[in-house]
Amino acid sequence: MGNFIPPYFIFSMRRIFFAIRLLSFLIQEIEMQFIRPLRAFPFLKLVEPETLHITTHFVGDVIEEQYQSFLDDFLHMDFSVAQKIILGGKKNLGRFGQRTLFLHVEDLSSCLSQLHETCHAFFPQNDYTYARNAQYYPHITLARNPSAQLLTSIEKKFNQITWEKHFIPASLSLMENTHLQGKKKYVERARVKLSYNPI
Repeated sequence: MGNFIPPYFIFSMRRIFFAIRLLSFLIQEIEMQFIRPLRAFPFLKLVEPETLHITTHFVGDVIEEQYQSFLDDFLHMDFSVAQKIILGGKKNLGRFGQRTLFLHVEDLSSCLSQLHETCHAFFPQNDYTYARNAQYYPHITLARNPSAQLLTSIEKKFNQITWEKHFIPASLSLMENTHLQGKKKYVERARVKLSYNPI
C-alpha cells in the first residue's frame, strides 16, 4: 500500500466547465467598466475580453480517456431557457483563493440556476470526473493572481458600481481551463444551441 498512487494522479485530465459566452455589447461594457480600470493594478493577469463568459456549472476534471464520450453526450444535449438572463449586482467583485478575481452575477431571473440544475442532472458528478463538488456560483472571471491586499484596493475602486443587463442566451459552451503557449487560457471546445421558450 505504501507505493499506491491514487487514480487521480495516473490519468491525464481536462478541467471542464459549462458557460454562456457573452454577447458583444456585454463584453464591451464589462471591458469598459472593469477590465480597463483593472489594468492600473500590478500583478493581475487579465482575462482576454473575447473570452469573457458566465460560468454556469463547474464539471470538474474529466479523464482524458472518457473525454470524447463526454463531448458526444454534451453535443446531444437538448436545452431550452424560459426566461431572459437578467444580470445585476452590487459589491460585484470577489476572489476564489489566491487565484481568481471574478465579477459576481446575481441571477435575477433564475435562468442560470435552471441551466445549472439541468446540467447537474444530465451529467451526474461521478460518471466522468473527479469533480470537487463545487457549489453553484455564477460568475464572470476577470483576472488572476489577486492578493488579499490587492483585492481590498480593487474593491474600494469598484464598490460603487451597480449594473443590470438583460439578454437571451443563444448557446451553452463546453469550456476547458488549459494552458496554451505557457499561458492559462479558457478555450471553447464545443457549443450547443439553447432554444428560447418563454412561459
